Amino acid sequence: MQNELISQFKSALQMLQNNIEICPDALWNDASYTNIYWQIVYHTLHYTRLYLSTSEETFIPWAEHHANWHRFGKVNSDEKRGTTSFQYSKLALLSYVAQTNEDVESQINDKEFYKPSGFEWLKMNRLEVHLYNLRHLQHHTGQLTERLQQNNVSGLIWVN
Repeated sequence: MQNELISQFKSALQMLQNNIEICPDALWNDASYTNIYWQIVYHTLHYTRLYLSTSEETFIPWAEHHANWHRFGKVNSDEKRGTTSFQYSKLALLSYVAQTNEDVESQINDKEFYKPSGFEWLKMNRLEVHLYNLRHLQHHTGQLTERLQQNNVSGLIWVN
């Protein structure tokens, strides 16, 4: 099952990568949406990497991480909603996808599948965390795909 999970994570990440690559610049930072395109991408990658880690304590945030920008909506360090002109570039998030893709194999270990999740708020074992994580990744990739389709963007791919 380890190889199958790795394969599906890599396929889902490739689909996310494609969605980043074909997203028009105007849509990338379109603030008319509650959650801006790049914010959905960053949220997705942040939590994918978090849940690939064995616990919150072993999780190492991305080198370009900005506090609270993995959360939806604009959140300041004081937990209050705010505004910013900041955005992650496509190039930066494509780099984050590549880094995440490189780390998938080393993070999925079938010898740990039946150990506790490592996350206090997830009362499940590691195998179920991987499935939960994969569903989250696919959910937001689908959300981005739908937004692209609504904006008549072509070039979407399905990866087996």
